[in-house]
Amino acid sequence: MRPLYYANFEFAYRWSKKYEYNTAVLRLWKQSQSSEAVIRGAIKNHMKFHPFLIKKYLSTHKHSSLEETNKFIYMLPTGLFDPLWLKKDNAQPLSILSPNLDEFADIFDPKITPGEIPILDSTTFDSSPLDIRNIDNFFRGIFAYHWHNQWNATIHPTSWFGVIQTAYDEFLDGKRRNLYNEYILPS
Repeated sequence: MRPLYYANFEFAYRWSKKYEYNTAVLRLWKQSQSSEAVIRGAIKNHMKFHPFLIKKYLSTHKHSSLEETNKFIYMLPTGLFDPLWLKKDNAQPLSILSPNLDEFADIFDPKITPGEIPILDSTTFDSSPLDIRNIDNFFRGIFAYHWHNQWNATIHPTSWFGVIQTAYDEFLDGKRRNLYNEYILPS
């Protein structure tokens, strides 16, 4: 998220195929016109902060367009944070992703899932998933990954989230660069 952390605009990303904000990732500036409008709107609406209400709070009239609300909080594309969602919601059902997952929970699967690597037969693959799963092959170009309320999922070392966790831990330990080619010098 570092490149967006320093962005000079406020943003959220699109709720799948709907023209609504997904506030799983929401960047607002302290005391900005947008943050004040959202907070004022929520106060008037009994403190409701549902993502679908954000556009209403920013609207200057009942039928404000995306172009009008984007002046306040820019709506970034879903794929930058949630590449699987458009496939899951049948907005892009034929998309081949890398990794080519089908379900939100697949990211926690310690085994290779059917179709995950299109050129690989997962039924005959008998090596460790770590032989083909690495952080550089995980949805290249995304800024974050929304895991859709999988709070109780176990993170297995050979799952995609295990790969992410290992890469992040190695970055913090100064053993590898992060996805933005930054590194921490060992003390």
